[in-house]
Amino acid sequence: MAPEVLFINHVGVVGGAEESLLVLLGALDPARYRARLAAPSGELAVRAAALEVPCWPLPPGRLRRGSPVQRVRSLAWLGTVA
Repeated sequence: MAPEVLFINHVGVVGGAEESLLVLLGALDPARYRARLAAPSGELAVRAAALEVPCWPLPPGRLRRGSPVQRVRSLAWLGTVA
């Protein structure tokens, strides 16, 4: 079975970095890698879904604020929904 690869993005809008991420998601061979995305709701999640990449909603700003310890806690929270 192909390993799952989780991509995490802190915004749901699509800018240059997100365009590159979408190109990467579309180019991954699903027989080798099962791409997953965690991002706030928005255009990024919609376009990832169009590529048949499952997306878990991430509350906006959850990974942008706080200390590194708080960011790790946010990632632990993500593990409860993924």
